[in-house]
Amino acid sequence: NIIYKTTNAGQNWIMQPNPAQCYIEQICPVDSNIVYAAGWFTMLKTTNGGQNWIGIFAGTYGSGLPQLEGVHFIKYNTGWFCGNMRMLKTTNGCQSWDSTNINGDMMDIYFRNELEGVSCGEYCMYKTTNGGINWNWVQMPFTTMMHRFYKISFINNLIGWVAGSS
Repeated sequence: NIIYKTTNAGQNWIMQPNPAQCYIEQICPVDSNIVYAAGWFTMLKTTNGGQNWIGIFAGTYGSGLPQLEGVHFIKYNTGWFCGNMRMLKTTNGCQSWDSTNINGDMMDIYFRNELEGVSCGEYCMYKTTNGGINWNWVQMPFTTMMHRFYKISFINNLIGWVAGSS
């Protein structure tokens, strides 16, 4: 339930306020002022470097809000959130978003541009080429569906890694 910030390369960390008091799973800084956070039934945003956080939505189990795990923004206002059976996209800084249901508990998401992105999760990997309107299942080179993927990361448009368990 805690967010920390450093301004000296990790030597010291300052606790940030969390208005939602929910689990924070992932954080995505766009610049030194605008930062988004995703968590269990929670979406947060700061526009002043973390001094104040806005609870875009915050709830609890059973509130009907999605359990979010991952967040990735490519511009100030354009980004995606992923979580339990859902992908969310915003183009206006979370004032509104488009939602796509998906078959899987998604843990992480990455977009290389406004159209092409990938998301990984429990026993699945998905890819989109139309900004998240449609997601296509990606066949991974394994003989079992018991792989759980937690983090996906790329160093350029072609080379990336995914890490998981099982």
